[in-house]
Amino acid sequence: MLDIERDLSDRAAIAGFTQQGAVEVARFIGALTRLVGPRRALELGTGMGLTTYHILSNLPPAGMLDSVESDQVLIEVAREAIGGDKRLKLHNRLGEDFISDALGSEGYDLIFADTWPGKYFLLDEVLRMVRPGGVYVIDDMNHSREWPDGHEEKGDCRKFGGQAAIAIGGHGSLAGWNRCPKPEPSVPL
Repeated sequence: MLDIERDLSDRAAIAGFTQQGAVEVARFIGALTRLVGPRRALELGTGMGLTTYHILSNLPPAGMLDSVESDQVLIEVAREAIGGDKRLKLHNRLGEDFISDALGSEGYDLIFADTWPGKYFLLDEVLRMVRPGGVYVIDDMNHSREWPDGHEEKGDCRKFGGQAAIAIGGHGSLAGWNRCPKPEPSVPL
């Protein structure tokens, strides 16, 4: 585990924040960022900043990241830990308000939706914000005992038969999108 990952994990524990994402997922989003090479990236749901750190670490030098979090305490922790990067703009506001204001902007090459707005509601609006050839990513679609009350109704992908999705497309295109694909039957080797 990297020092920054350990630091953010410790800060999450101290703050009582139980929704901290998995390090593996944050690293995957970072690797995806390197592959996509976005000029503009959006993270909906900063949390403590773990995935924010990995996106920034893999963002091109001329790239920029908007990261949106409604919880002031979490934004301050993220700002303290990683806020010195000039490519990062942390937004302390409701995701739905940010999405509403960002509609019609120049859009994003990479969007990672890790909160309810942009994943469970306002999905069509967020997909319109993906530039042609851009990538939209979500996670947390499989049941977890850490989910808050009410999350299972919207987030349990098992009722759809499988895993979460990466959407590739733009301007609302669902090319490559399959919210919860059914798993392929196992074939013995």
